[in-house]
Amino acid sequence: MVTFDNRFHLITPAGEGSMVFFSGTVIEAANATGADWQRFNITFILDEVAWSSAPAVAPAVSLAAISTEADGNNAGWAVDRSNFHFVDGRIQLSCDLAVRGTSNLLRLTYQVTAIGNIA
Repeated sequence: MVTFDNRFHLITPAGEGSMVFFSGTVIEAANATGADWQRFNITFILDEVAWSSAPAVAPAVSLAAISTEADGNNAGWAVDRSNFHFVDGRIQLSCDLAVRGTSNLLRLTYQVTAIGNIA
């Protein structure tokens, strides 16, 4: 289960619909050991706003907190991609992550812009 911190959203008129800006921090641990990349996927719902139809969405997810242990040789962290799906009137974000070395990915930050009709 994903834990959130500092969730925000802002709604403003946009033509006949609305533009909504979402931002926040996801607290999610992804740990690695060894030189090979270990890949993870996390998925979470932006449930602050319900949409009457699928909105146009521009998601961005970035690393917010990382750490390494020992000497940090071969440490690496990545957000390989972020994508969205429209699920039951809500925006669902899906993030592909990668971690290697003796390292931890602890937090992600997201910014999403959506334009459409709010239910």
